[in-house]
Amino acid sequence: MQLLRAARRQTFRSVNAVVEPLVRRGVGSPLPIGPGLVLLQTEGRRSGRPRVRPLLSLRVGEELLVGTARPSSDWVANLTAAGDASVWVGGSRRSASARVRRLGTGSVARLSLRPAS
Repeated sequence: MQLLRAARRQTFRSVNAVVEPLVRRGVGSPLPIGPGLVLLQTEGRRSGRPRVRPLLSLRVGEELLVGTARPSSDWVANLTAAGDASVWVGGSRRSASARVRRLGTGSVARLSLRPAS
């Protein structure tokens, strides 16, 4: 079981290493209405260090919905603890406030983008 977890973790790291720089430049970003990729940056709840994850989102204006079906995702725990995050959308970094809701084994976060500065 631990070998499977380690393999899964390494697979996510490898994929994220390719996807993250592209999403940071705005590749795959959602239009003002619709799905797309964003980067979510949270503060590690234990380490205090920045943690960045590419996520599929649904955007409606200045609101983003991101979620996971996994029962325990670190980004969900970090976002729940912090309440705020940074999001790269359209090639720009934006601050956002977050509300996380657990749904069965998964979670959904609603990110409200703050005005660009």
